[in-house]
Amino acid sequence: MIIIKFTYYISSFFKLIIQQAIQTSKLSFHLLLEMGIRLSRGIPPAVIEIHSTDQWNSHLESSKHSAKLMVVDFSASWCGPCQYMEPIVKDFSTKYRDIEFVKIDVDELADVASEFGVDAMPTFVFFRKGKEVDRLIGANKGELRERITKHRV
Repeated sequence: MIIIKFTYYISSFFKLIIQQAIQTSKLSFHLLLEMGIRLSRGIPPAVIEIHSTDQWNSHLESSKHSAKLMVVDFSASWCGPCQYMEPIVKDFSTKYRDIEFVKIDVDELADVASEFGVDAMPTFVFFRKGKEVDRLIGANKGELRERITKHRV
């Protein structure tokens, strides 16, 4: 039983590494290692990627029952500033484990982006209990950190 579970986590870890390596070459070794450790402990990925409107609606609805801060990164694969922010968001997600980080591709979920009036990327929307509490437009690492600190409490 232990060997099967260990094998599952190892294969999941390598699958995640391959997926991330294909998506971006900006991930550092320590972030990949952190993701592997999270998986091996049964902790979900640090940044939750949403791929359908139903998945988003379900996730937003469940967030209404939690006081946990949720930071949604609206981005696009073709957006240079978004690519710049991606490893920063992943790094923040490992540092601020009390915050939920979500990524939405505006091309994949244009209806969700439109619902929240996202017309520039990256846009970071901060939610608490399912309600928007703040918004940051642009690729500003320092400002993102300040807003996270401000709303963490």
